[in-house]
Amino acid sequence: MRIKNFSILLSGNNEIKKLNKKFRKKTKTTDILSFPSCEKKKLKKTLVENKKFYLGDVIINLSQIIQQSKKSNFNFAFDKIWVHGLTHLFGYRHKSNKDFIAMQKIENKILSFIK
Repeated sequence: MRIKNFSILLSGNNEIKKLNKKFRKKTKTTDILSFPSCEKKKLKKTLVENKKFYLGDVIINLSQIIQQSKKSNFNFAFDKIWVHGLTHLFGYRHKSNKDFIAMQKIENKILSFIK
């Protein structure tokens, strides 16, 4: 059995804004930050070779999830955002529309397992 772990830290607007500035040089709040433990190029090999592996860290802005969930279901909004962070840990990015669509397909597949 292969065990893959990652952490989720719940944050607020001020904390995540500071982290976004420190690590991404962006002075604004965001809904999520992800910090993968290794580069995408090395990830597949690392996952195959190691029975235990730490994928990285996901920081979720709980304030934004609460705000977003006023229009929808909190559990769904929360699941959607942590899954989004997880796909970032797997090395996916959404800089282009093509990347965004590919990432969204993976997120939807994962979400279908947890519904």
